[in-house]
Amino acid sequence: MKRSIWLAGLMMLTLTVEAGAAIYSYRDEHGRLFLTDSPPNRNYKIVVTSRKEREGPDSPTQATFAVSAQASAQKFMLPNDETYSRYINEAAKTHDLDPYLIKSVIKVESDFDPTVRSSKGAQGLMQLIPSTARLVGCSDAYDPRQNILGGANYLRMMLKRFDGKLDYALAAYNAGPGNVEKYQGIPPFRETQNYVRKVKHYYKQYAVNPALAKTEVRKAGKKSRVIPVVHSDLSKRLAKAYELFNNSDIEGATEAYRQILNIYPTNTQALYNLACLLDMERCYEEAIDVYNAALKQDPYLDKALYNLAVIYERLGMHKEAIDTWKHYVTVAKDEEKIVMAERFMRELRDYAALN
Repeated sequence: MKRSIWLAGLMMLTLTVEAGAAIYSYRDEHGRLFLTDSPPNRNYKIVVTSRKEREGPDSPTQATFAVSAQASAQKFMLPNDETYSRYINEAAKTHDLDPYLIKSVIKVESDFDPTVRSSKGAQGLMQLIPSTARLVGCSDAYDPRQNILGGANYLRMMLKRFDGKLDYALAAYNAGPGNVEKYQGIPPFRETQNYVRKVKHYYKQYAVNPALAKTEVRKAGKKSRVIPVVHSDLSKRLAKAYELFNNSDIEGATEAYRQILNIYPTNTQALYNLACLLDMERCYEEAIDVYNAALKQDPYLDKALYNLAVIYERLGMHKEAIDTWKHYVTVAKDEEKIVMAERFMRELRDYAALN
């Protein structure tokens, strides 16, 4: 009971401390780690130069999960490999695209969260800005079917505009066709360069035959290819595990993810979610191992890198934190997040120089 009260207090601290506040830690004789922004004595040492919210576990379905408006600026990622397969297949057939290419764009754009809105006003699964939504006839960008059909339509337009060159089309989808034409190729924007690499990474990962993920749409656009719509055993297990988490049964969810990994040891979502739960329970050493296992399967999993860097900071492992933020900068698709990570690295370097 006392541990539950202490945990609740720690969670409240995490939610209420000001964004710029430093975090201090103290490990008692029993090995328990205490974190605070108001150290009661000199035994507490600064470990985090500015507060950072951890990313949340992956939801296997969008239907029953909503992100709180009070959540971190880094919103929970909600990937689901199967929820929108029917709409993706429809859009692929309508616009003569490989469904796995559409799925890869959705993965990078929104992580399968149809409610997401970017700081630039892009909306929904394929992150359509209002002018693009109007161009492709999408009247409700938050409607999954409309958004996917509209996004696929726009992607087809970009492929046609750039003679089937997938790299150019993806860069245009992210940065606008004008910038691709201006620079006669992928623009020198870190966000866009990361974006193109990430979409192609997931395209190769998702495709039934990775060899089909070529740079020419004539080879990538296969009308006959479809994504399976029937939920798999793995999908059902992931949904059940997340339901336990959503019902605050952390112990049950942790065990459920462990069981999934006994059967599917390389499943990235189960690895990441288990690491999140271990992180939340302050089992930091094991969480580090599991986050790294998830990153071994998916080196572009930016939110795992984010959480891992935060853990390293909490443990005072500043060199490891800096190295992880460096990796994060190479995969984040949002320039604001790239700049944020660079600021975190400067803070850590400045702190190290004073100690």
